[in-house]
Amino acid sequence: MSYFHTLLAEVCTGVAPEVNAKALAWEKQYENDARTLFEFTSGVNVTESPIIYRDEVCAPPALPMVYAVTAMALS
Repeated sequence: MSYFHTLLAEVCTGVAPEVNAKALAWEKQYENDARTLFEFTSGVNVTESPIIYRDEVCAPPALPMVYAVTAMALS
């Protein structure tokens, strides 16, 4: 099965294999604390985004940092 067919099946069924990695486990454990610390130290309020389309190639945990760093660079 090609990558295209695999991706098509994931999109159609809404089921994707879960990846177990050390970094993902760390994220699940510390994400809320890290977000709170980041908001406090940077003075930026972070809003979670519930849906990110695969076409955008961006994971939700990366968004707060991208927006905050961009906002800090512009100010």
